[in-house]
Parts: sequence; C-alpha cells; structure tokens
Amino acid sequence: MDSLTRRIAVVTLALPLAALLASSTSHGAGLSVRSRADDLVNAAMALYREGEYSQAAEKLQAALRARPGYAPAHQLLAVTYHALRDPDKALDHYWAVQRLSFPPLPKDATKAQTRERELLVACEAVLAIQLNNTRMERNLGLCIPDVRLARVARQHSNEMRDKSYFAHGSPTPGYETITDRFRRVFGDLRIYSIAENIAQHYATGYYSLSTGNAHETHSQWMNSPGHRTNILTPKFNHVGLGIAANRNGDYWATQFFAQF
Repeated sequence: MDSLTRRIAVVTLALPLAALLASSTSHGAGLSVRSRADDLVNAAMALYREGEYSQAAEKLQAALRARPGYAPAHQLLAVTYHALRDPDKALDHYWAVQRLSFPPLPKDATKAQTRERELLVACEAVLAIQLNNTRMERNLGLCIPDVRLARVARQHSNEMRDKSYFAHGSPTPGYETITDRFRRVFGDLRIYSIAENIAQHYATGYYSLSTGNAHETHSQWMNSPGHRTNILTPKFNHVGLGIAANRNGDYWATQFFAQF
C-alpha cells in the first residue's frame, strides 16, 4: 500500500442609506473575491496542463486564501499534489473534495453520525486515489475529483441502497439513465462523455465499510473488463465518487466518469 493510501487507513424591509451602501460595498467585495479565486484557478489549470505543477499549486493555494473552502481549488490541488508525488498534501484535498460534496452535518450530530461521515469520506477518497494511482502508472491523465459528480454518484448509491436494487438503470422517473442523472446537475452540455462503475459489498456478516474493502472494490473493478475500460479511458478527466452504507456496514459504490 503506498503512503498516500496508507495514511487514509489510519475527517421588503427599508434600510437606512448607510446600511444600503455598506451592503452594496460588501456584495461588490464578495464578487471581487470570487472573481479573483476564479482567475487564479483558471491560471492554475493552464499551468497544470503544461506540467507546471509547483506553479499551479502556488496559484491554487492563493485561491484558497482568497476564498477558503473553494471547491474548484481543492479539486485541482488534489491531482496537482498527486502529480507532484506529495501524498500528504494530495490526501488533504481529496478529503476536502469529498467533504464538500456532502450536506453539512446537523449541529447536534452524534458521534456515530460523525464517524460514519468521515468513514464515507475516507472510503470515497481511497477510490479516487486508487483510480489515479492506476492511471498514473500507465501515463494517463489524472481524473480531477469533482464535487458535483460526487453528488451525482452518491445519489445513485443512496437510491440503490434505499430501493434495494443493483443496476445502472434507475426505476425513478427522471433518473433512469446515467445521462439523465448527469443532466440533472450539469444541464445540457453540448460536448461531454460519461461512464459509470458501480459496486456492492453486501451481506458479508460483518461491517464492510472500510478503507480495506474500498481497495478491494477498486481491484474488483480492475479485474472486470468493462469497469477496467472505464478506469483506463484516456479522455476522462473528471470523476465523482459516492458511497452509501446501511446500518450493517453494507455499502454501494458509484464511480462516475466524465470528460468536459
């Protein structure tokens, strides 16, 4: 087990004029911060594509200083540090991406709820890391972990668990195909390519949601021709990972690939 995955196995009311002016100024400042963060991420993406990973990382860290928790910066930092072979920093951002793809836990969340959330984050990150380790070994471009794609993937995993089925096709109107599920989040993109891997670790008699079993899921996908083809398709450049588990620790995993 490499050092990157080893660590993961070890989280209308009238206002006074002055208030209106202050509100307008604050809104303008917010737009300026967002614009600066966007510009930095776009510049970093250009550097990343040119193989200038260290310079890309500097701009992405600046984007996070300007706009903490900014998903596009965390997404690109995960693969930038992966490409730089900096496992600790890469892991921090793989985790951040998966955390951002979940709704916030309630303030009164129990320890059990918090533990399960962090375990889901860790297992999803394992699948993203293993995917990119495999692609890197074959000199393929890394897939950027994507918050929106993770939500697409997790919705399908949750539904497979809740409706007791295991298939790419959904019985829910509007979600029947992977194209339906993709378009519900991304709209009608004119140019894109998508694919999906699913897995089930079910009825084992013990709590199956673990990073070790996430490694096993990746291995099973690699030993299946169709799943392996998706993992090794050169054109895919983004991926979303979503896992759902029940009280027994049985889990359903969805890996959603996209090129856009």
